[in-house]
Amino acid sequence: MNLKHFYDELKQTCLQKNLNFKIIGKTGKKKNVPMYAITLKSNKKLNTLCICAGIHGDEIAPIFAVLEFLKEIDLRKLKINLIIFPLANPTSFETKKRENYLGVDINRHFSDKKLQNENKIIYTCLKKFKIHCICSLHEDEDEQEFYLYNFEKKKEKIYREIVSLAKKYCKIKEGEVEGLPNHVCIDGLIINVEQDGSLEWRLFHEGTPFALCTETPMKKKLKERIQLNKEIMNKLVEFVSEK
Repeated sequence: MNLKHFYDELKQTCLQKNLNFKIIGKTGKKKNVPMYAITLKSNKKLNTLCICAGIHGDEIAPIFAVLEFLKEIDLRKLKINLIIFPLANPTSFETKKRENYLGVDINRHFSDKKLQNENKIIYTCLKKFKIHCICSLHEDEDEQEFYLYNFEKKKEKIYREIVSLAKKYCKIKEGEVEGLPNHVCIDGLIINVEQDGSLEWRLFHEGTPFALCTETPMKKKLKERIQLNKEIMNKLVEFVSEK
């Protein structure tokens, strides 16, 4: 699926579901590649869940999972505000690479003093919201095992429940992550208190109560990874609704 096809299908789904699907900025060498946010409701009495996919364009399962999630969920029953960035790095999706059109890994630049390009567009959009929970959906190309990052110093129940979901599809990571010697999993969780430049790190340190980054193993089948990411999103909706 190319970028135009994905955006067309996403737009059609949002129209059918009565979701707000809007351009939040443009990127690319000619500044002609649109970036979108999808929103539902704007009620100060409700908690807000933010889901971000496609920070790395070659990690495709979360991107496709967002589309399937929106097609299947019964939005009338949702008791939350919802904001989704379905494809945070569209130029990398087009080139099937981790980095954007400038060769930049945008996941390392959300904490820069001066934000640029995709980082600035996404963060500026989010400043309008008070986020209760932020989840970035990622994949690890070197792994057959699932793990996630969280930023609290304790193992919150919601994170343990997501790890339990993943057990249906793959093994859970224990110990050191390949190529990342300071990233050690205990029961599938990495409690990351170091500044890593990610969106979820920044929002947590600005006051968002719950922040996580999931890593599905790219060595597993795409269909299974899409299904797992859908289940993660559904679990987060359930969690934020109960708060």
